Amino acid sequence: MYLLIVMSLVVLFMVAARLMGGAGIFSSNRHFFFLGCAFMLLEFQNVSKAALLFGATWLVNAYIISAILVLTLGANAVVYAFRVKNCEPAYVALGASLLVLYVVPLEMLNSLGYAGKAVIASLLLNAPIFFSGIIFITSFSQTPFKDQAFGANLMGAALGGLLEPLSFLTGIKALLLAVFVLYALSYLCRRPLKKQPVSFSYL
Repeated sequence: MYLLIVMSLVVLFMVAARLMGGAGIFSSNRHFFFLGCAFMLLEFQNVSKAALLFGATWLVNAYIISAILVLTLGANAVVYAFRVKNCEPAYVALGASLLVLYVVPLEMLNSLGYAGKAVIASLLLNAPIFFSGIIFITSFSQTPFKDQAFGANLMGAALGGLLEPLSFLTGIKALLLAVFVLYALSYLCRRPLKKQPVSFSYL
């Protein structure tokens, strides 16, 4: 029943995107679409993994969301401080962090105290978000069509959320492989963007 509901939502999502011109946005901003899809799917599976460590309580969401906000702020600071223009090193680090998450068992963190486990698990699970944040910020600053790029990113995030029930069939850990593929697609769909100064119409 749950999967049927999700399938219905996917169909409604595709129809709505078509009616609102989403096909055009997707075709020209696949890079941002796949970034949003991978981000949301990674966030959902991180919440599920954290629940295995801390239990399904409101603290889980607090830990994960706080870590995401801190790492996103850190990504902004890095891009601003070092004037990052090239995304390829961030993609390499992103792939490596996903590989570490796939290989390293979370059970090893249970030997730590509660506070240490909360901090390390939150940062470890969300480390890929730091590197994907650098990629998004750098790409977004270089695209001349920021409204369409942001719209495509939100569409991707919506689809990424709808892909989370795949864990019923594949398991939570296997979702990391889907996240890796989505980020790889975002890399393949990224092409050199002509930089255009941000005008007040984007604010």
